[in-house]
Amino acid sequence: MAVAEWKEGKLTIWTGTQNPFGCKAQIASAVNVSADNVRVIVPDFGGGFGGKHAPDAAVEAARLAITVLAWTGLRIGELIDLRWQDVDLKARVLHVRVREDWRPKDKRDRIVPIFPKVEAVLRQQRVGEFVFTGPRGGRLTESHVLEFLHADQRKLGLPEKDVHGFRRFFATHMMTKCKVDAETVRQWGGWKSLETMLRYLADVDVKDTVAAMEQAVRQLAAS
Repeated sequence: MAVAEWKEGKLTIWTGTQNPFGCKAQIASAVNVSADNVRVIVPDFGGGFGGKHAPDAAVEAARLAITVLAWTGLRIGELIDLRWQDVDLKARVLHVRVREDWRPKDKRDRIVPIFPKVEAVLRQQRVGEFVFTGPRGGRLTESHVLEFLHADQRKLGLPEKDVHGFRRFFATHMMTKCKVDAETVRQWGGWKSLETMLRYLADVDVKDTVAAMEQAVRQLAAS
């Protein structure tokens, strides 16, 4: 298990490792930033007995949220607000809920299916109030997700700062690969109307979008 924080262009990773310098170099390469902007902090975890956190664990901690964005169509704010009480692994659904202190953009509750890739991510997370947490167990922030998203976009050759790219991937993949009808996809993604969703997708080539994002997801999984 590892946690990560982006702040003012610098990445800090808290992870158990006996080789922090090697970990630093690998993380810098994986997220395509200068090693000077990466800091690895090793908590006090006792002597050198048993397994510690490999550099891959620290890199993975930075990317789990991105995988969920790609395979649920959640908006970043919805992912940040996702709580364990919203997760039903038995029924394999996520609940996006309106709350007193927060509400999704479409201002209504909805249900999103949990696909196998998402279930695998959820089972790696610690159970607390929020599904995704920031450094030291605090609440994840939008800046954390965006920084990692932008770093991966640069590395994978995807348009930078396109925060809607994963929602486009989700919608186009569900309709073209999984043959889910457009109205069901609209409900899963929380678009106001079918017209809104189709207009949202109109400026991209559906085939190219799916192919590019499938390649990106494969590269993320392999790195």
